[in-house]
Amino acid sequence: MTALALARTEFVYGMPTVSISTSRKVYDLDALRLGPTDREICDAIDAWFSDTEFMSSVDDMKRVLSFARLVSFGKAALPKIIESLSKEPSLLGLVAAEIVGEDPITDEIRGDVRAMTGAWIGWYQRAKRDFV
Repeated sequence: MTALALARTEFVYGMPTVSISTSRKVYDLDALRLGPTDREICDAIDAWFSDTEFMSSVDDMKRVLSFARLVSFGKAALPKIIESLSKEPSLLGLVAAEIVGEDPITDEIRGDVRAMTGAWIGWYQRAKRDFV
């Protein structure tokens, strides 16, 4: 006996999400996926830098689609975010803060991009066992 299958595609943060429904079960194909690839994460980081290149407002930097995409990758994105910060100081820690729900940036260093980057790298070195 053959079951009828229907496929449905939705877009979440610009990424296609596919589910297949049969007469018996619904399979969420994204749930079977292990997570984003390194290439997808790196592409999203590059997109965020491109999208925010001429922005000075942190609030605006958080509103771009590439920010939401990086956040949607969750903890899987942290190693690549920290790797990027290690290569060049930036405000990419904004994404990390959204993912982990905490922020190691103190008032004393807020605004000093190099010091803020150092704080994120130090935080990750202490916490990375939870994210690898």
